[in-house]
Amino acid sequence: MAYITYLLPGGVRVLEAGEVPTLEECRCVLGDTLNDSDIASMVQEHPEVSRVCIHRCPSSVTCDSLTSIAKRCQKLTHVELLECSFVDDAAVEVLVTWHTHTLTHISLEGSPKVTNKTLKALSVLPGLIYLNMSFCESVSDIGVELVPRTLNTLRCNGCRKLTDKLIAGCKGLPMGLTDLDLGSCERITDSGVAVLLARCRDMKRLCLHECPHVTKVPPLATLEELYLGGTSVTGDAVASLAVCPKLRVLNVWGCSSMTDTSLSTLSNTLEELTVSFCDRISDATLQCLGSTLKVLNCSGCPLVTDVGVISLGQSLRSLRLDACRQITDVSLTHLASQCPQLRELHCRGCELLTDKGLTGLKQCPVLAAVTFAGCPLVSRGAVKGLVGVKDCGGSDDEDE
Repeated sequence: MAYITYLLPGGVRVLEAGEVPTLEECRCVLGDTLNDSDIASMVQEHPEVSRVCIHRCPSSVTCDSLTSIAKRCQKLTHVELLECSFVDDAAVEVLVTWHTHTLTHISLEGSPKVTNKTLKALSVLPGLIYLNMSFCESVSDIGVELVPRTLNTLRCNGCRKLTDKLIAGCKGLPMGLTDLDLGSCERITDSGVAVLLARCRDMKRLCLHECPHVTKVPPLATLEELYLGGTSVTGDAVASLAVCPKLRVLNVWGCSSMTDTSLSTLSNTLEELTVSFCDRISDATLQCLGSTLKVLNCSGCPLVTDVGVISLGQSLRSLRLDACRQITDVSLTHLASQCPQLRELHCRGCELLTDKGLTGLKQCPVLAAVTFAGCPLVSRGAVKGLVGVKDCGGSDDEDE
C-alpha cells in the first residue's frame, strides 16, 4: 500500500507503507507551481496507489485533478484533501461514484465549498469508517446526521452550525463511534453530551475543546482521551472521572475552576495531562500524578515550582513549563538525572533559569527540542551547546 505526497513544487513521489514525509516535503506542499497536469501524470504512472494526500493546493489545481485520481486509481481507500479550495460537492460526488465500495477514510478538512450535499453523497459508502469534516463551516445538523452508520471516527472541529439537535434527533450520530471531535461547536451543551455518551457506549476519544456551554461529561468506562480545554467544565465534574479506569489523556487547559483536589482522584493510568493556564493548579497535582505521566503541560500555572517538577518520574517524555516563573535550575537538574526519556522541554519565560542549569541537560540521551525564549539568564551559546537538540524558541540574546 502506498500514498502520495508532494515532494517539490510541481513534483510528486510515492511513499511506501509506513513511510512518513519529511518536514521539508511537507513544507513544499505549499509550492505554487503544482497543477492538474502534474497530478494527471502522477496517477498515470502510479495507478496502484491507494492513499492520496493533497495539502493546500494552489489555484492552478482544480477539480479535474480529483477526477483524474478517481478514474485512474482503482484501489483508492484513503483520500486526504486538506485546505484545498477546489474541493466542492460536485468533486466529492465524482470520487464517490468511482469508489463507492473501496473508500474507507476521507478527510475534507478546511474545504469552504463543501456543504450538506457532500454528506448526502458520502452516505452511500458502505465501508467508510473515518470522516474528517473539520472547518467545513457550511455543514449543519441535517447533513451530519446522514453520515454512514459504519463510522467509528468523526471529526467536526469548527463546524459551528452543529447543535444538540444533531445528537438528540431520531437518527443522531452513529452508535459505533469511538472517536468524536466537536471542538469549537459552540452550540453543543451538557444536554447533548449526556445523550451522546448514553448512546455511544464505546467512545474512546472525545474532544469538546472550546464548547463554552459544556460544564460536565458523564463518566464512561471506555473513555481513554478527553479534551475539555476552553470549556466551562467544573472541578467536581473532572473529579467524577475517577471511575474511568482507562483514561490516559486529559486536557483541561484554561478551565479556571480546576484545582488540585479536582485532579487528585484520577487514576494512575493517566499518561498525558494538560492543565495550562489553570491558575489554581499547584505542585500538589504534579506530586499526585507526576510519577506516571509521559506528557505534561502546565504552562501558565503560577503556583507550580521546583517542588512539583522534582516529583516527575522516569516515564516523562514531554514537558511544558512556559511562564512558570518560579522554576529554577533545580528542576533542570532533576530532569537531566531522573527523566531519561525526555524528548521535549519548553520553558519560555522561566526567568530564573540560567546557563548552569542547561549544562546538565547534556545528559539527556534523547532530548530533541527545547525552548528558552524569554529566559534572560540563558544565553544563545548555552542552548547551542545542547548538541543535536533543536532550539524551538531561542534565548533573549539571539539577535546579538
